[in-house]
Amino acid sequence: MLTAKHKEDIKRITQRILETFAKEYLRAFKYVCIRDAKKARRKEKPEEDSSIEVEGKPYPGSTPEKPLRPRNGKNRKEIVPELKVKITSWTTFDDDVDPYVAFVVEASLGDRSSSVYRRFNQFKTLHKASKKALGSTIIPKKTFPGAKAFEGRKFDWDYLHDRKNKLQGYLDLLTNQKEYHTNEKFLKWLGLNSPEDPKFAEIFDIAYTNTKWRLWVWKRIPYDDEEEAIAKLAIEEIKREVLYDVVAPFPNQIRSTAAATVYKAISATVGPVVAAGWKAAREAVQPLKPKISEVVDNAIDKYLDVEEEVKGKLIEGINAGLAPIVEALEPIIKGLSEKFMDPSFTIVKEIYPYSQDLFKLFDDIVASGDEKLVEEIEKLVSSKRMEAEEKVNGVLQKSVEHIVGDLSAHVTIDALSSLFSPIKKIIDLINNVFDVFLNPTPHAYCIRVLCEYRAKLEGLNPKDKDFKEKVEEILDQEESWLLWRRYWTYWDYRWKAWSIYYFAYSVPELSTLSKILRKNAFKFAVIHKKWIKRWSFRFGDHLHERAKVATPDSWKDDIRISFANGYKEANDFFKAKVTAILHKMVLDFFFSAIGVKVEETVMKALETVLDPIGKAIPSPIDEILEIDTLARECINAALRQNITKIVENGIIEPYVSAWGELTF
Repeated sequence: MLTAKHKEDIKRITQRILETFAKEYLRAFKYVCIRDAKKARRKEKPEEDSSIEVEGKPYPGSTPEKPLRPRNGKNRKEIVPELKVKITSWTTFDDDVDPYVAFVVEASLGDRSSSVYRRFNQFKTLHKASKKALGSTIIPKKTFPGAKAFEGRKFDWDYLHDRKNKLQGYLDLLTNQKEYHTNEKFLKWLGLNSPEDPKFAEIFDIAYTNTKWRLWVWKRIPYDDEEEAIAKLAIEEIKREVLYDVVAPFPNQIRSTAAATVYKAISATVGPVVAAGWKAAREAVQPLKPKISEVVDNAIDKYLDVEEEVKGKLIEGINAGLAPIVEALEPIIKGLSEKFMDPSFTIVKEIYPYSQDLFKLFDDIVASGDEKLVEEIEKLVSSKRMEAEEKVNGVLQKSVEHIVGDLSAHVTIDALSSLFSPIKKIIDLINNVFDVFLNPTPHAYCIRVLCEYRAKLEGLNPKDKDFKEKVEEILDQEESWLLWRRYWTYWDYRWKAWSIYYFAYSVPELSTLSKILRKNAFKFAVIHKKWIKRWSFRFGDHLHERAKVATPDSWKDDIRISFANGYKEANDFFKAKVTAILHKMVLDFFFSAIGVKVEETVMKALETVLDPIGKAIPSPIDEILEIDTLARECINAALRQNITKIVENGIIEPYVSAWGELTF
């Protein structure tokens, strides 16, 4: 099927991809070196944790100011990292040529987490390795689901759901073997192994992402190593340029079968070429690394001066290129804001009863400390959520198409043509977003711990000689168990964040936003973790002081008031952080929707000035300062600055003002 010309084309395209990637790899290496040098100079102070964990640490806004409750840690439960593995879903790859299904396997171990795609054959490989490592008595043959005849059902939902459950059962069997948690092959299969060189891994990821952008390849490409990643990228280009030319002569009835056969032949051909090419590219870059590192280390001050000078020369051209885009964008965003205001507040009013029922339940738990009420959280979420989702979907369905269709008719600049596609598909994300932002169920275990130890505290008598010591001991135990439990809460929300990411990535119109959604959902998971910790620790702080003057008559009220104060302070923290996340997410949404196209548009406008500016850069700075990269950074910074201003004026301020006047 593959003629000599086709094979020559395949070799040429593969070589072109390797050359493109090698350039991006060198550019990424320079970027990381310069970034790290800048960070070292700034010596940024790490962000403080939101709760108190050590005695004597100052706590802004503490009541009372001091002393805070001492935490001696003698009852602190040691947090032993536990391996958790879950198959969250499955997805189909290469459905345009040779489709196959891969399961999404998410795992966590301590502070490490991963999400990998695994085909059934890769599960079989794992099974062979597991039997060898653990023995057939622990891993009997029948525990692994057999590969039955597909009978045309290999893409059937029921078939895949059944297979997913069976494979999950097999993974549960493996994770129940504690000694297997440190098995290097198993951890590598899960994607939890630490890279030999984390800096190299980061540089490769940056270069790979940038290469995909340059080639306009937006689809997901699963891979386990560098060679496989580059090979699959080359295959995408070959498929685009060669494949359809090869299969065109075949009759329609067998064209798809022929395409699948040719695709496999191309894959087998590209692999060895990439292996040799990537090895040569890495070897060619190696001698440049120490030279670049030396220049960065010894000339960072001069580099920063030159960088500022170059930015000054670029800014005029960038502003000129952005001006018509910004001018066109401002009325569009303002129009979106105005037209979406009524549907947005209608949605708020629709979910308001649900949120009020939820808040009322939490208030009852806080007031009474009744552990049995905690069980009602999941029941309430299950019973009310579907109703709330349906109402929100109904409002959005009626509004989005009409509003977007009306506004998109007024877009005349190509750089803004991609703005409305993700907005049309936002409705498809609602169910996933509900799971992260409006589902407190994962907190039930932690709240149960708080109520359990609150009951123990209520059983104490302030007249006892060792009363204060017992209070401190119980609070230590409560905090210890809560810190343990909150990790599972955190990972539960992280899994929900991954679900949002994979769903968004699977929808072409949302794929460019998927990482933003994941990043902010991860931040939300961290806030959840800090929220429950803050409630616990502030409860302890308040009770520590009240215990000093407690009487038998006041003690239960002291506990209730301390519990409520801790809850209130945790909520104040939560609201402020969530507001900041949502604010930034709106900005990121608009930036990501149009950023790539705007960048390319402005880069074309800068073509005439980049070359002379680049030639004027003095040595040795010219060896590390990438004028193209710097120009793109400046464009993105200027675009983000303009979008921030437009969104603040067109969306944030009007909505904040309208919110203050909203009545329910």
